[in-house]
Amino acid sequence: MRVPLTVGENKVVIVVTAEDGTQKTYTITVTKSGASPNSDLQTLALSSGVLNPSFTSGTKSYTSSVLYSVSSVNVTATTASTRATFTTHGLSAISGISTAVALNVGVNLIPLVVTAQDGTQTTYNVSVTRAAASTNADISTLSLSSGSLSPSFSSSVTSYAATFPYATSNVGISATLSSGYASFTINGQAATSGNILNVALAVGANVIPVVVTAESGVQKTYTLTLTRQAASSVSTLSALSLSSGTLAPVFASGTSSYTIAISNIPASYTVTATTSSSLASVQYRVNSGVLTSLTSGVASAAITPSGGANTLEVVVTAENNTTRTYTVTMTYAVCGAGYYSDIVNGCEQVGLGYYSPANDNNRYACSNMPTNARYTSPTASTASCPWSCNNEYITTNGTTCSSFPNARILACDDNEVAVGLYGRDGSIIDRLGVRCATIDASGNLGTPRNGPDYGGNGGTDFNNSGEFDCPAGYAVYRVEGSLATYSSAPRTGTVSFLCKSVTNPAMSGVWRPNRPDTDFGNSTDRGPYSFECGVSPNLFGAYFNGIIIDNAAGAAYTGDILGVTCR
Repeated sequence: MRVPLTVGENKVVIVVTAEDGTQKTYTITVTKSGASPNSDLQTLALSSGVLNPSFTSGTKSYTSSVLYSVSSVNVTATTASTRATFTTHGLSAISGISTAVALNVGVNLIPLVVTAQDGTQTTYNVSVTRAAASTNADISTLSLSSGSLSPSFSSSVTSYAATFPYATSNVGISATLSSGYASFTINGQAATSGNILNVALAVGANVIPVVVTAESGVQKTYTLTLTRQAASSVSTLSALSLSSGTLAPVFASGTSSYTIAISNIPASYTVTATTSSSLASVQYRVNSGVLTSLTSGVASAAITPSGGANTLEVVVTAENNTTRTYTVTMTYAVCGAGYYSDIVNGCEQVGLGYYSPANDNNRYACSNMPTNARYTSPTASTASCPWSCNNEYITTNGTTCSSFPNARILACDDNEVAVGLYGRDGSIIDRLGVRCATIDASGNLGTPRNGPDYGGNGGTDFNNSGEFDCPAGYAVYRVEGSLATYSSAPRTGTVSFLCKSVTNPAMSGVWRPNRPDTDFGNSTDRGPYSFECGVSPNLFGAYFNGIIIDNAAGAAYTGDILGVTCR
């Protein structure tokens, strides 16, 4: 049975009666307390944000702030009395259990109403301010893993360009967001602020959008136009040389075939090839061997040649893989005209009485010289070797030497050519001599010297200097002038000479002293004379190295010029 209770002590008496009528009494005292008036909270907490001030049961008002991204907050509270109940934001709540409250942007008032057992109520107010969404869609930094942006980056500038060589097939793009609440994509791919995202580059212009989305949803697009250049098609050389030998013709970028002829076989040589484009690569091979890489502008490793013909191929590969081959045909131990190979020392002069055509390493004996003559050129190139009659002999037909006791030869050495004249003159030529200089296989001339001369000491030195030479690099190929009679004897009245280049015979010209009468001497009463090497049927060489005079009238003056010796 139910026993009603009143506030205070309530005695409940239970009497038990036995079958025989015996009774026993039990007493229960129930004290009913009064209704609890406690309407306080013992704890209060939010899932986001911090309460201000810190919670105490006696403080009834609090504030808190959260980010825009926080759209709701969990409120957890416990009552100080287990007999109390409470609501959160008008919703029934359970002590110690969270209640979710949606948040609007701005101030959100969340009341917590606690009802004590006796009906007493206490309200705790929490004002949670939710921040507005950020509208910042800027980038603070933007960079590339290679290349450089144009113009320099500024967050307010949204269009940029950069150019890359063909070899760059991808590039890393890195951007840093100004706002930590924004997000962005690079070329449609989600990216992380400050991290690099690689983007493939096709040849040509690549338009790469960088789209930034602010927290509020506002978007801003930065556009990168990244241009990858087409592969270079330049497959030429700007320079090509070998450490031994000279290319023929002279190197030109557009010329692919060359030859080199070298007298001696070098122990080794190197090749240096410089590409016109830094994007091209270069290789070489000898006699169809294995291609070996070269560094542009840097000499190769030593290459050992073989005798005879060698073929060097230099292959240039452009960036787009097109190629061009330069070919050098090298022939070793092949001598020029008038020279032969003695194997040990390379190409040597054939010597007097011998000849050798160009590109023939052998020498052959000459047989065209008549009796009473001597060969005059140690570098003859044909079987018709240059020769001259001996002293006291002279030729009148170019094939024989006839006795002429008064013929005297004023000749340079066999390895020399005449490069001028020297002597003395007055009204006739008093003394005459030849200026001599050595000549080598390449046509280089040595320092001129005074060779043999003949005559007296009258008159004055030619032009008061005593000598006249051809221009540098030239040698005498003709003498001419006039004959005279002086003291009833035949004499040379005037003399002059003409020169031509020893390396380019087509270049020639008259070279005379700078005198009012043009020639040395001034007499012309017995008529002119002219002797030219390589033209007159009496003479067989290209340059002369001596003058033949008639000394019958004695040595006081120069007698008639009878001819010249050539080499």
